[in-house]
Amino acid sequence: MPLKDYTLTREWKAGQQGMTAAAQKGGKNYFIKKYTNHLKPARNGIFDEKTIEVMEEEFKQFVKCRTRVNTALRSRCGAGGNLIVPCEEFIDGIHYCEVTEFVNGAIPDEELEAFIGSLSKSAKLMMMQTACGALSTVHGVGIVHSDLKLKNVMIAKNSAGNFVTKLIDFDSSYFLDDIRFFGGDDVYCSPELGLYSNAEEDEEKEEYKKLLSAKSDIFSLGVIFHFYLTGALPQPDVLSESLRKEKERREAAGKRVFFYPWNVLVRGGTLKIDDSIEPADLRALLYSMMSLMPEDRPTATQALQKLKMLRDDVIEEPWPEHNLALDSEKLAAGGVASLRKLAEGSAQKYEVIYKTGRNEKLTKEELVSKGYARTLVVKFCEPWPEHRVKWNEEKLRARGFVGSERREEGGVKGYALFRGDGSCSQFYRADTLTAIKYMIPLPPERALPAGPENPWPEDRFTFNMEKIRSRGYTKCVQQINNGVKGYCLVKPTGESRFVRSDSMVPLGFAIPV
Repeated sequence: MPLKDYTLTREWKAGQQGMTAAAQKGGKNYFIKKYTNHLKPARNGIFDEKTIEVMEEEFKQFVKCRTRVNTALRSRCGAGGNLIVPCEEFIDGIHYCEVTEFVNGAIPDEELEAFIGSLSKSAKLMMMQTACGALSTVHGVGIVHSDLKLKNVMIAKNSAGNFVTKLIDFDSSYFLDDIRFFGGDDVYCSPELGLYSNAEEDEEKEEYKKLLSAKSDIFSLGVIFHFYLTGALPQPDVLSESLRKEKERREAAGKRVFFYPWNVLVRGGTLKIDDSIEPADLRALLYSMMSLMPEDRPTATQALQKLKMLRDDVIEEPWPEHNLALDSEKLAAGGVASLRKLAEGSAQKYEVIYKTGRNEKLTKEELVSKGYARTLVVKFCEPWPEHRVKWNEEKLRARGFVGSERREEGGVKGYALFRGDGSCSQFYRADTLTAIKYMIPLPPERALPAGPENPWPEDRFTFNMEKIRSRGYTKCVQQINNGVKGYCLVKPTGESRFVRSDSMVPLGFAIPV
């Protein structure tokens, strides 16, 4: 049923703080959230007047806080930007509701981890840069997001064909001068937020509350960046004595051992930033972002500046439509320091910056003629026969993939995916690709009926194969169905049809002799 002037296009679905649904209005798609954790009390005799007054005041303050946050964020972002904030809020009965425009081309939650693992390092740095830029805007109006995690940093393709990040879900956001109604995910939250959330005494909570600041978001972003670059959360490097004993107890009980990054730090341990992250300056940035003390962490703007310095020599993937593969040896030999996609009106070009400082704009043809790229002839390989799947090419191309190759690692058969620049993804199992709908299962094979491919001796006719083939059947075998003799006509797909002996001639499938 309609909600205000929005028409729901998907049933309500339970979420962390309320219910969500897809909707349309004026031909545009929207995402609506109905909050159920803060309700306007109904005067139905359940509560006394004093309780109702308290509940009404809490609801009023909640709406005031949410509206203030949304208004401030809307003043700093526009359509197509890197902050996805509610475009409207209203009260429906006892519920407070927020409406957000639907973002086309966003990577769904269930694909996020696999998709991030398929990206090149330069693409990941681009996403990290846009995330810091967006967070800097949020902090610039005195707001803390308070619930940054992998799923709240949306990945989508921008107008230049690059994958960028967009901050979403400001449900737990608050102003630094009015800290209330905040939350966070234990996996990503900062030490100070973790201590506050887990404190049991009010006095303790008030003490930890004083430590909360915009630097709490920086810690969360550092954890996310570590996952971008390694596919894993940061692990403990050195365990404190209490953590070591707890680890031993869990292992002895056969339980999974995992410590939240913030918990490792507040209990005297240290975190390990994976050695595979290069260069050392990038590792140092992550170490500082995930420091125990907030004052030791950089601001979002400082982190952005450091990332920009690391991206001076970025070689971007070519425009997907150009179907090109870059030649890294020729680029190096030509002294190319940076190559980026460039959109000039409807023309898709490339900006090439040389180590000497000289730059030039090249078309697709000029890029190829200089030897910096070659036309890519890549296709999606035939899947392993035993996997019984086919490629979802439309979805793969939308994600920037242009081809695939069969691979085998450790006795497991799988696949590698290729992008337009010739870069290769990590190794994927067939079940992973099927789960994220990059592959589609084939229908189960039907067992082909066995039997003599000639008439029963008592049936005085021959098969009319011309007629049989005209109906799409390629095989006709003897079959007894519930004690009745007849024939099974079979199509190449395995689809079959049983025809009684006395019906073969009337139907034209046999000729009397």
